[in-house]
Amino acid sequence: MARKPKALALHLVRTVYNATDRPMQWRSLEGLVVPETAEAVRYAEARGWIWCGTGTACASRKPAGD
Repeated sequence: MARKPKALALHLVRTVYNATDRPMQWRSLEGLVVPETAEAVRYAEARGWIWCGTGTACASRKPAGD
């Protein structure tokens, strides 16, 4: 069973943040292990938790849950 969109999005934001060690640093999503990445990206981006550029790069706004 798929996880809920919010849980997936929080996992994505934490993964991007941990990969860069600080907010506002771009990180390619390629190679990240996040189930159902597209759904998680849409959910997180709609709430302003991450910013996504063209292609497959995103930057976290802040650590998830803060």
